[in-house]
Amino acid sequence: MPHVARDTSLGPQPGTSTGDAIDQLGPEVAAVLREGRALERRGSLDSEATARIEARLQAIIEAQDRAMQAQKAFSEEADDPPLPVGARAQAYVHWAQVRSVARWMVPLLLLVLAMAGIVLGMTLGQGFIWLGRDAYEPVGLGLFVALLPVLAVVFYKNERTTHSLRSQYPTWLVRWLFMYPTLVVFSAALVATTPWGWSVALGWIVGTPSRAEVRLVSIGHFSRNSKACDQSAEVEFKGMRSSICLEGRAQGVLPDPGERVAVSGHLSRLGLYVERIHGR
Repeated sequence: MPHVARDTSLGPQPGTSTGDAIDQLGPEVAAVLREGRALERRGSLDSEATARIEARLQAIIEAQDRAMQAQKAFSEEADDPPLPVGARAQAYVHWAQVRSVARWMVPLLLLVLAMAGIVLGMTLGQGFIWLGRDAYEPVGLGLFVALLPVLAVVFYKNERTTHSLRSQYPTWLVRWLFMYPTLVVFSAALVATTPWGWSVALGWIVGTPSRAEVRLVSIGHFSRNSKACDQSAEVEFKGMRSSICLEGRAQGVLPDPGERVAVSGHLSRLGLYVERIHGR
C-alpha cells in the first residue's frame, strides 16, 4: 500500500476496525485507499497503480492543507479586536461634522459662483459680444426649467427644517404664495444665467488683443441720469448682435446705423470684448 505523508496511521487503531480507521481520514482519502486495497486483493497493485494512487493522495492532502491554511487566516482576521466604542463614536462625530460642513459649504460655494457670474456679466458683459449666445439660449432655458422642481423641493425641505422664511414672513400667504415661489424662480434664473458671466470673463482673459470691424445696427438715446450706462449701441459681429455700452469706449464721431465701424479689444473663440470703438 502507498505511504501517505501525514501524521495519521493507516492501520487499525485499538478499538476500531480497519474500515473505521480509513473513514477517519476523510471521504476523499478513504475512497482512494479503498480503491488501492481492492487492487491489492485482486493482485493488480503494480508499481504504476501504486504511483497513481500516491499522486492522488498527495493532491488531496495538499488541497486539504491549503483549505486549512485559508480557514486559519480567515479566523485570524475575524479575531481582530473590534474598533473600541470610543473610537467608533469619535469617527461617527467626525463624519457628522464633515457632512454638516459640506451641507452648507456646497450650496454656499454654488451661490458665490452664481453671484460672481452675475456680477461679471453686468460689468464686463456691457462690452462683450458672446458668439455662443444663440447656442446657449435653449440650453439655459432647459436648465432653468429643470432647476425649478429641484430647487422647489430643496427650499421646501430647508424651510420645514430651519423655518427661516417663517421667522421673516409670519403670514402664511406671503410666505408660501409670494416669497417661496419668488425665491425658487430667482435662484433657478441665477444659476441658468451664470455661464454668461463666466464666459464673458473667460473670453476677456484668454482673448488676444485684436482689431476688428462691427456693423452698427442702432444707437440708443443719451441719458445723463442713467447709473449703469449713459448711452448704448447695438452692434453685429459675425452674425451675432449685442448691446455695447458706448460710455468710455466710443472715440470720435460714430457712423450712421447700418455702416461698419472699427473696434479694438480682446478676441477669442467665446467672443469679442470691445474696449474701444473708433469713430471718424
